[in-house]
Amino acid sequence: MKVFKIIALTFSVALYTATIFAQETKLIPLTTNSEKALELMRTVMANAEEFRGNDNPPLLEEILRLDPNFYYAKTYNSLLLENNTYRTNLNNAYENRSNVSEIEEKIIEATYQQYINLNTVLADKIIDDLVSTYPDYYQLRLLSADLKNDLMDPYAKDIRYAEILEQNPNSFPALFRRAQLHFPVDNDIVNFPIEERDLELATSLLLQAASVQPKNPGPQRFLGNVYRGQNNLRMAKQAYESSRLLLGEPDEIDFRYSNILLMLGHVETFSGNYKDARKLYDNSIEFLDFRQKPTYFQFPVFTYFYERDYEQAIISFSKMRSEINTSDQDQEWKTENITLMEENIFVSHLHNSNEQGANKSLQQIAGFKRNELNSYLTSGASREQLLALKNNNDIYLQELRLWKDIIFGASNVEQQLNRLKTLLEKNLAQDPNAMTLYHKYSGYAAIMAGDDQAAIRHYSVISNIEMDDDNYHSYFYAIALRGSGDTEKSSAILKRVAENTFATRGAALVQMLAKRQL
Repeated sequence: MKVFKIIALTFSVALYTATIFAQETKLIPLTTNSEKALELMRTVMANAEEFRGNDNPPLLEEILRLDPNFYYAKTYNSLLLENNTYRTNLNNAYENRSNVSEIEEKIIEATYQQYINLNTVLADKIIDDLVSTYPDYYQLRLLSADLKNDLMDPYAKDIRYAEILEQNPNSFPALFRRAQLHFPVDNDIVNFPIEERDLELATSLLLQAASVQPKNPGPQRFLGNVYRGQNNLRMAKQAYESSRLLLGEPDEIDFRYSNILLMLGHVETFSGNYKDARKLYDNSIEFLDFRQKPTYFQFPVFTYFYERDYEQAIISFSKMRSEINTSDQDQEWKTENITLMEENIFVSHLHNSNEQGANKSLQQIAGFKRNELNSYLTSGASREQLLALKNNNDIYLQELRLWKDIIFGASNVEQQLNRLKTLLEKNLAQDPNAMTLYHKYSGYAAIMAGDDQAAIRHYSVISNIEMDDDNYHSYFYAIALRGSGDTEKSSAILKRVAENTFATRGAALVQMLAKRQL
């Protein structure tokens, strides 16, 4: 830790320079008739950059109350917004985009393309062009980096952060986010392949970010992830506790405090203390708005997967499904999150060798997806939007159906794979990585059928970016390699899966299996 303190001290001398730079930074121009709304929107944007994004929902409500025609603000989604309301806001912003500055107009177009038309490739091009036209606006590069992330391109994402740091070496969001390329964060954040991750660099970036904003708990919180990446759970716990101290007393609803408790729960999970982990997870959920709870609720239940107690997992997921169903939330949100719980029940049945239970869950999920599509039909969605959503729903259901058929040895797996391939090919124009799912399940089907070479061929096609943190498919890839005689590579992958300290459903399903293989 002494080295880290020296680095932090060295970086802190640049803080004054960073403050001067911030005064000269060009910010995205905003079009509104309310000075107060403008001030609040600047706060919203800063919060999103600086690990305070969950403070934004009430601010966004107030902004649109002050100026109902603040079109740029309507591109921001919020915990307090129903999905249908957000789509209405975004459609309204898109229809009125000629009434704002050129920069706002293009951002509205990009957001519309990604969220409404599900076309991230086009959204990315729009923002790339905007960055070329307005190179001095760091916020455009942050938006661009987010789109590169959604396109699974950590290299282009890193370039954007490097460009920001070239303009301002003490940009907190660039330092903070660039560090996260080197260790897992969550399922939405793309990372470098494992062999290209540099935890020492990540540490120095986080410490520099901390020197820029000493009271921000974010850098300490993510230093905990760095230590977990080094399998140093003791230091990870210390970093998370330091982050909690920086936060101080939590509010009644406090996502950041909840998130730190979640991280402490992960430390206990990977220490094998599942009961203690569940207590921390349950405590973390108490500080969340109900709309945030379904995602976090999964983590205490995943601990039962490590213990192979699938019956208890099903009981827990069923209880949360009932709580969601009887809540006073909007129906679209309820359908989305009931589907999530039922998907976890389905996966529990799969790995508990209960084909009848899996079939029942799959039927219910298919019904939920029909309801989701019907809600779009009644909300005025265009034909193109409906076709894109239907194809994505078909892909989702086909994946689950295929997973089940592979596990239970159905005779039609090859036909199911071909159908998945056809559905995914329709998405290639919007998602250049669309075929990854096909190759993962083709490899999985091959290993379950005893064809190691075919499994290796399919898994080898997948980039390390998309494979390294997928512990589930990495495990089966390792088994295929071992079967083909490549014990060195197989053992390296199995060791990585066995020593993983980042909580995902896939990791929970196979980590104990990997440990038994070593």
